[in-house]
Amino acid sequence: MRARTKKLRAENYWNRKSQAWFPDFALSVFIFIGMLAFFLFYLEIRMSEARDIRGSIPEDANLISNVLVEAGYPANWNSSDVYLIGLTDGHRRINATKVGNFAGLDYTLTRRLFATQYEYLVFFQDNQGNVKQIGGISEIGKPGVTAANIDDVETGELSRVGRLLIFPEGATSSIVEMVVYIWKEK
Repeated sequence: MRARTKKLRAENYWNRKSQAWFPDFALSVFIFIGMLAFFLFYLEIRMSEARDIRGSIPEDANLISNVLVEAGYPANWNSSDVYLIGLTDGHRRINATKVGNFAGLDYTLTRRLFATQYEYLVFFQDNQGNVKQIGGISEIGKPGVTAANIDDVETGELSRVGRLLIFPEGATSSIVEMVVYIWKEK
């Protein structure tokens, strides 16, 4: 009886349905490696897309215009303590003092603060398309480039972004468009 019980136990041990055998193990390893390879391939594609987009001319134009419509950092920044250039009060109302401070900054410093490798031009225009002076400043950016001659600049790619802002003029206010041009020189 004891021998028969040992034989039944041995047969049951090798005939278990939940036991993982080599073909099952090999298939699971193959599926795991396949999923891992797919994930790494997908991750590499997404990272390369991010590298292509970050630093592109249209992306930089959007980033710079988004920064400029904010208050900047610190909120009441000046040329000696600026970390982030902003031209408004934080509520899309242009601050003429900040525009003057921006114009007074070194062009190379502003490009470094914007973290861009491209050239830029910023100006304001009214609803008829006329360049508007704010605090006596009409254009800020690449020396020698103005709103009038931007089309004559030799560029490989040019991107334009416009943002509508409020310009307080005494007791009244008007809507102006802040125009940001970004380009790479040939």
